Amino acid sequence: MADSMNWQVELSDLPPLPPSPPPSPDLRPVMCDSAQPTPAPVEPSVAEIPAPAAIVPPALAPQPEPPQPQSQITLLLLSGSRKTFSFPPETTVGRVKELVWGSWPVEWRDEQVPPSPSYFRLLHLGRMLQDDSTLASNNLLPLPSGSSVPPPIVHLSIKSFVPPVDSSKASKKHKKTAGSVVGVGVGDESPDEEGVGCCGGCVVM
Repeated sequence: MADSMNWQVELSDLPPLPPSPPPSPDLRPVMCDSAQPTPAPVEPSVAEIPAPAAIVPPALAPQPEPPQPQSQITLLLLSGSRKTFSFPPETTVGRVKELVWGSWPVEWRDEQVPPSPSYFRLLHLGRMLQDDSTLASNNLLPLPSGSSVPPPIVHLSIKSFVPPVDSSKASKKHKKTAGSVVGVGVGDESPDEEGVGCCGGCVVM
């Protein structure tokens, strides 16, 4: 009994035990969703890679062709009426006659239009121009740009022809002159018309 009490006293005389330390924090890194490693991309196979589209260059807009130089000539009639025309230098004289005859100028409305272009004769520097020759071959070339030189003058002579007669007017005139002798008819050429020229250098035969 005495031994047990001594043991209890001896235990009570011992100093108290120190408190237990707090649990250490977990220092292991915590992986969040954003810090999770991304999986490596899987490269597609050669069969899955689409072929690159062909590069088609944009269509080039057509460039307008520069205007070709024109030969300008001034056609002068026997009456003194004149008008300037423009033609390509390769135009033949026969084609010039057709174009003038087909587009008779309004300024020449007082002039009688012949039945066909074959009644026209073109003369330049006292020489008659042939139908199969071109303006360039007759030295009727385009003038330089910005030139103050006037276009060359080409005389346009019209062969005499019988103009169309209105049938109603002809019948009235016939009634008035019935029984009288009719002299020179319409379309007859007077002798004075032969050899008349539009200038000193051109003679219309």
